[in-house]
Amino acid sequence: MNDIKKFLATVTGKIVGGILLLFIIIIVVAVATGSSTTPTNTTAQNIQPSVPVSNQDQVAVATTSPVVVAQAPKVSAPIIKKAVISPTPPPVVAQAPTPVTYNVAVTFPGTGDGTITSVPAGVTCISGKCSGTFLLGTSVTLTATPTGGSSFSGWITTDDSCLGTGPCTVMMSAPIWVMAKFVAPPPAPTTITGNGNSASRQFNLQQGLAVFSLQYTGQSNFIVHLLDSNGNTVDGLANVIGTYSGSKAVQIPSSGTYLYNVEGDNGSWNITASQPVPSNVSSATNFNGFGDKATDFFNLSSGLHTFSLSYTGSDNFIVHLLDANGNVVEPLANEIATYSGSKAVHIDTSGPYILNVQAEGGNWTVNIQ
Repeated sequence: MNDIKKFLATVTGKIVGGILLLFIIIIVVAVATGSSTTPTNTTAQNIQPSVPVSNQDQVAVATTSPVVVAQAPKVSAPIIKKAVISPTPPPVVAQAPTPVTYNVAVTFPGTGDGTITSVPAGVTCISGKCSGTFLLGTSVTLTATPTGGSSFSGWITTDDSCLGTGPCTVMMSAPIWVMAKFVAPPPAPTTITGNGNSASRQFNLQQGLAVFSLQYTGQSNFIVHLLDSNGNTVDGLANVIGTYSGSKAVQIPSSGTYLYNVEGDNGSWNITASQPVPSNVSSATNFNGFGDKATDFFNLSSGLHTFSLSYTGSDNFIVHLLDANGNVVEPLANEIATYSGSKAVHIDTSGPYILNVQAEGGNWTVNIQ
């Protein structure tokens, strides 16, 4: 009886095992077939035997692990980044440097009238003043032209860059200030004659420099004073004894009428008053003469100059340096009798000058270096 039970258990186990194997094969085939159309995972369920198994003789039941079906990789759509376009900045325009300019100004300190022109053009004149603006480094040439019968007596500059009456060239490295001196036309020379002691008739003089030329023929004193219209003495023109011929430069303080007070006992005399204009001034540096004399105008540059003087005679030897307006710049000598010497003088302003020499009855020389 026991043998029959064992036989039946063995047969039953084999039958159950075959059924289970067949069922597994069917499931695998079905899953494989279905996976080609259905993208989902299928997991085989544990299959329990339908045949009861006794507690004593348990039969091992085969289980299947889940079948993993390879999935096609997911292909993500490429991410397209949009280009960010920045606005185009405006073009950078190079700024031109601000030009450096300086002003040239011309004033007229004289008594006359005139105008100023420039090369390059740019100087304009309004109401007696001229000015213009030029770029740094520009060479500007100024030309003075007198008008209304006036004459041009020369330039005055802060750095003495211009001398004489010709064109004045300045370099625009700083503001430039220039004076152009125009002189009004002088009155015609006035000659007055007389005998003995006499007060002359009145005559006109302009402010500035006047030169008086005097002649006397006689044996007595010859003394002459210049008086203004109020009778005030302006200057003494002569104080000699006997025949005389000489000249003297005098500063006229203001325009107006003047006259002479003459003491010329028993003699005839004549006096001529003129007011020379320092135009076309010479560059002479050596002067000589006899007796009293006012020299012609001559140019001096600013700076130190040495005046060498000599006199041969027995009377006074007095020399003064005057500017073009008759102002005394420097006394150069004040001696009696024969003299030889020198004196250094600093000239502040370039321009025309004149010598007033008093050398009664003797020869004299003045040399300028």
